[in-house]
Amino acid sequence: MRFFITGWLLFFSILAEAQNPVETFLFSGYIFSEDSVPVENAHLINYRDTKIVTTDSTGRFSIFVQPDDSLMINHLSLQPMVIHANKGKTSSN
Repeated sequence: MRFFITGWLLFFSILAEAQNPVETFLFSGYIFSEDSVPVENAHLINYRDTKIVTTDSTGRFSIFVQPDDSLMINHLSLQPMVIHANKGKTSSN
């Protein structure tokens, strides 16, 4: 009887996890200095999964994130900054 109950609990816990797929989306943009110069080789670090992406020579980056992930921007010429990724308009990010 214990085996039967344990099996059902395990089955329902797996089923509950399978019904909540994680939504990810591509978050991309540009990083510029205060002088409107593209920042090359700036690092964006996702706090949730510690993935790191680097900007190219035009300051562009792209990273797959989940809604409301926090990304830290780090570069020698910039003050560290945290941004929150969402699917909204660019101005809201």
